[in-house]
Amino acid sequence: MDTLVYFLKGTPWFVYLILVYLIFIGIKSVKGGVIPLWKLFVIPIVFVGMSINEVVTHLKLTPLYIVASLVGLFLGGCFGFWQFKRLKIRVDQINKLLEIEGSWFGLYLIIITFIVKYYVAYNLEVNHSMSPQVIAAMLFASSGLTGAFVGRLVFSLYKIKAGPHADLVLAKSKK
Repeated sequence: MDTLVYFLKGTPWFVYLILVYLIFIGIKSVKGGVIPLWKLFVIPIVFVGMSINEVVTHLKLTPLYIVASLVGLFLGGCFGFWQFKRLKIRVDQINKLLEIEGSWFGLYLIIITFIVKYYVAYNLEVNHSMSPQVIAAMLFASSGLTGAFVGRLVFSLYKIKAGPHADLVLAKSKK
């Protein structure tokens, strides 16, 4: 019980704010709708920032940690690209808008990613006796989840470039 209290009290206030904001975004993604391209950058930036913080703040960089993180990021990116490719997405190339069908997957992925990243950061902070292999496995999982959001963003950028074009300004103004 003391660990849980330490866990909750030791968390900076802004982490809770980030979590609430990410859940808000995830809930909005359940409905789907028309969104500007720039909004798809928010979640990858937050999670990539958390990933960099995990490695830079708590670890001495080793080839094992770098490889685990990069492989996780790449595989997660492939998964995110594939997952977003399966959704019905229309693009307005002129106004940089995307109409994305609703899905619960984004909300689940946000929550799981945040929990894993928080768990990894917590363990790196308090558990100094972990083996390098366990740390590498945690970095792999954490980076893989981050990669899923990067892959979703990469697919969206590809879709904006490749088209086909649809006028989504009217669809956005109707909502």
